[in-house]
Amino acid sequence: LCPLALWRASLRTNLMTLLTLTVTSESGVAKPYKIKEVKVADANTGAEITAAKVNGVTASINQTAETITASVPFGTNLGQIKLELTASKMASVKINNAAFDADTTYDLRKPVKIEVQSEKGDKTTVYTLTVKTGEQFSDVPANAWFAPYVKEAFEKNIVQGIGEGLFGPYTHITREDFAVMTGRMLGIKVDENATVPFKDASSVSGYAKGYVAYFAEEGIIGGYEDSTFKPKNNITREEAAKILAVALDLEVTGTPTFADTNKIAGWAKNYVYACVNAKMLMGEGNNTFNPLGSTIRAAAATAAVRVDNAK
Repeated sequence: LCPLALWRASLRTNLMTLLTLTVTSESGVAKPYKIKEVKVADANTGAEITAAKVNGVTASINQTAETITASVPFGTNLGQIKLELTASKMASVKINNAAFDADTTYDLRKPVKIEVQSEKGDKTTVYTLTVKTGEQFSDVPANAWFAPYVKEAFEKNIVQGIGEGLFGPYTHITREDFAVMTGRMLGIKVDENATVPFKDASSVSGYAKGYVAYFAEEGIIGGYEDSTFKPKNNITREEAAKILAVALDLEVTGTPTFADTNKIAGWAKNYVYACVNAKMLMGEGNNTFNPLGSTIRAAAATAAVRVDNAK
């Protein structure tokens, strides 16, 4: 035999050796089976997105127009969106020319292209994915006194929602969140890796560390006598007054004339007067200030917008 024929014969023998299936019983008896033929299915030709979710919200797919659209709750960060895509069997999917990765977050502030190619490679479909948000937080009625302030504060990236299209207007704001809100209002650039100079630094949320560290270093925000910051505590109205007055360098002279002025801490009275005089904080009912009361998110957003517009 010629060398080529010998090679073919050897290859055929090897294949016959490889294509053997052995079944072994529980008792250890083995029985071999020869596989005479292996058929490979034809490559799939489908090239469609059959289902899509945007941050868990089911999207609408128009196969004729090759569009995918979704509406997510107001307040959703369109710059960091998780996608779930189901495509035709064995089809490859690309987003903006890069392979789709379900573990990646995508920037969907502008429409993006989703390219689906069939396994066979003979068909490609390019969809345009467009995502929009609702017009307002679902828990902020259009006629609420704070509605325009919340909307403006959100548009200026001073405040954010709490998820699921909610703002939580009557939720109390914490000390760390007030620091973040104030920092965003002032447009401060902070070092996210900065050291927080308090004993309970580990309790400060990652997104707030830079702001808390910055304000502590600048003497705008302080801790307690035990050297803690208590980031998750609700900020009191007199504490908020101090932060705003010092951060904005307001004139801190005068004495508040509220019915409960005697309840305002001595160190806070001038700060309260300065903020009230500048119309950044308002009194509550019955000519009271309620210095130890907590600040709700709606009021904090309102104060932030007033401060921002007065800069």
